[in-house]
Amino acid sequence: MEKVIYINYMKQLGHLHFDQIQIDALVAQGYDVKLLMHQEIALQLPYPKEMYALVLPSWCDTSSKHSWMVRLHFLLTLLWIKFHIDESHFDHCVVSNIDEVSMGLCPLRRGMHLMCHGSAQGFGQKLKTFFLRKLSRRNTFLVFNDDMQQPFLQHGITSVKIISHGCLPAFKESTTLKESQGSYNSASKPCVIFQASSKSDDRFWEMICAPKMDQALRERNVLLILRGTNAPDSSFRNFSFGSIKVIPNYLSGEAYRQAFAKADIILLAYPPSFRYQVSGVSYECIANQKPLLAWRNPALSYCKDFYSYDPFFDSAEEFLAKIDFLRAHREIRPKVTREELVPQYQEILKKQ
Repeated sequence: MEKVIYINYMKQLGHLHFDQIQIDALVAQGYDVKLLMHQEIALQLPYPKEMYALVLPSWCDTSSKHSWMVRLHFLLTLLWIKFHIDESHFDHCVVSNIDEVSMGLCPLRRGMHLMCHGSAQGFGQKLKTFFLRKLSRRNTFLVFNDDMQQPFLQHGITSVKIISHGCLPAFKESTTLKESQGSYNSASKPCVIFQASSKSDDRFWEMICAPKMDQALRERNVLLILRGTNAPDSSFRNFSFGSIKVIPNYLSGEAYRQAFAKADIILLAYPPSFRYQVSGVSYECIANQKPLLAWRNPALSYCKDFYSYDPFFDSAEEFLAKIDFLRAHREIRPKVTREELVPQYQEILKKQ
């Protein structure tokens, strides 16, 4: 049985679901998997302590907003890992996300498989491009679709493979979410549209806050629940009409899962800065068999393959027309299944 060490050295709590998907796939496909995680992440993952090769101490955490300080923490963390883990004991090393500079300065070993969630954006900077090229000589980058692969190929980097992002099992619905049911004045249950990611395009907020939008949604018996933590300004975060509710604060994992499970339609409205990556939410839509509406963004073009309709809009008229279409065709669900999107590691980790 081949041994794999799976590493998340950057403490990205937003990647909990992603890490679990990849770990479960590796275990199911017959690999002997050991984990290296920050303690806070390890406590939230459903794996026994025997699976952990190393749990990173609290000093490896950083809340700094200065990029140089964050990068210094990453570098010290990588050095600490190298001191405590003998990588030669493992046949494969999968790193769930990377900072190009720190990993380029202190690679853990040769032959790593490095997940690239938005790393292609680094090609716009000379320093990051230098370290991406350096890492590519002895390691393999993993991306999730052709669009994410193209920038690497355009820069002459061929050591890049495509692997599925994958999906967790469907969320379990329990109690009614207060935000989505509380004060909506309707004799019948409204169509609930939930913005699952707080990352938003400012133009989307301008469209939603236009005076006629509330009336249009009321006429359609639609309740729109928005995430306000990244709204352009405080007036948007406190914005609320009868048909539009804004959640101004961070949602706990349980509250998020319940909101997602209760929703009839999932909404995404990523800003232009969301490039060369995929949305974990789009894969949660597959697992939970939810229709999707998305503010038009080239990074989400892969979502066209998930649905039999075009989920994209970039105007109020198009947004309302798509809502009408989905309400008239309530049977519509994703045309792919969770099982079809399981990450397949046998080909990726096959020794040359």
